[in-house]
Amino acid sequence: MQALGQWLGPSRPSLEFKTKSLKGDVFINQAVADLRMLQKEDYDTATMKFFDLYGETFFPYLARKTTTVGFDALGTSPEFGEWERENSSFLEQHPSVAGYFAPTSNTFDYLVYTRQLSTGKRRRQTNKEAFDEAQYFSGNAQYQYKRKQLEQEYKTKDLPAEGKNILKQLKADLEKQYPGYKAKKFILEDFEAKVEDLTKAAFDPNMDNNRVAEATRIYLELRNKRVATAASRGKSGLGAKGNSDLAGEMLEVAENIIADYPEFKVLFERVLLREID
Repeated sequence: MQALGQWLGPSRPSLEFKTKSLKGDVFINQAVADLRMLQKEDYDTATMKFFDLYGETFFPYLARKTTTVGFDALGTSPEFGEWERENSSFLEQHPSVAGYFAPTSNTFDYLVYTRQLSTGKRRRQTNKEAFDEAQYFSGNAQYQYKRKQLEQEYKTKDLPAEGKNILKQLKADLEKQYPGYKAKKFILEDFEAKVEDLTKAAFDPNMDNNRVAEATRIYLELRNKRVATAASRGKSGLGAKGNSDLAGEMLEVAENIIADYPEFKVLFERVLLREID
């Protein structure tokens, strides 16, 4: 975490909880369980808190042992397994985004996990894939942590030039330190395709009583207005330099929606945030 050290200074938060003294695989299982718990509480700060708890020695455990195939955000909890059975048609129709509309839980269900493996929805990652993923999670966590810190310091989500330059330099440093972080570039065309998939899924009548869908509909409708404004400026995408005010507005929109719909947070932080980050 050398890159982040020079940017944080003494303001690093302290955690009040402590871990048990365990050994071997039991210790590792506890560490992974703690990571999942922290991710559910706040996905952006989870990795930083995890490092506070266990140190950088556990860096490889940021990566998952498996990855999904043709599907995104598949959970392995009993709650997800039940939702998966009840919404199998919706899952098949919207494979790239359907999982985000399912309930989340820290409880691991081995039967759900093995069923996904046996049906080809999940596969084991190669060592390189796992290492690249761990590097991405670590680099992204450090970047997001600093971004939030700057937003609090400047009291705005539309950071001034000085704040943007700090983030720009931090990102460059992180990309050198973590090649896996650099490899996962934002591609506008791919993101727009994901938004199209999200729109179809969120407005699917089967999700009329789903809180994640309700929140997503609100967010996408407000986003569309900002996208239209960006187009009128001749600037493509909310992430363009000339549209930082619009990006800041959408960060505030997301914050307000999450206050009313906490279930929306995972989808926003894993997918939608990348456009305005």
